[in-house]
Amino acid sequence: MPLDYKLIINNMLDVTTVDPKKYVAPWRQSRWITLSSLFFLVPSIYGFANREYMLSSIAAFTSLCSINFWRDANFSWRRTADVIMAKVSFTCFLIKAINHIIWRPFVITGYSGGFCIIYCYYMSNKHSDSELWWKYHMLFHLFVACTQFITIKSIVDNSIQ
Repeated sequence: MPLDYKLIINNMLDVTTVDPKKYVAPWRQSRWITLSSLFFLVPSIYGFANREYMLSSIAAFTSLCSINFWRDANFSWRRTADVIMAKVSFTCFLIKAINHIIWRPFVITGYSGGFCIIYCYYMSNKHSDSELWWKYHMLFHLFVACTQFITIKSIVDNSIQ
């Protein structure tokens, strides 16, 4: 069965899908996701160093919200804050990426990374009842951080020209 990308992206952006009783994980799994939440700090630091303060702040705040939830993944306001911040971050970076990624190698890697983000998000949800879910979620974090970096680098490069 082929992936329905439109449905997956709608799910990623739909705030009403925030269910505080869903996807809570034990520490043996969530510690790795806590660690992978640090990936977002790489594009954040790069953006800050290059005076791209808005996206830098969004990536840093996304990282902090994610770490704060996954350090103790339970039914709380922290999960809601993490999910909402992830959706805001996804939307802001997607809009900026579409408008600023023009260099062909970044177009190819950026759109490929976008496909990988959607795929890992989907697989993380699909395998929520097995040990695979958190590995897909870590990959999701990695691909998000990579595409965030590509987006910020594209903005910085476009502002130099």
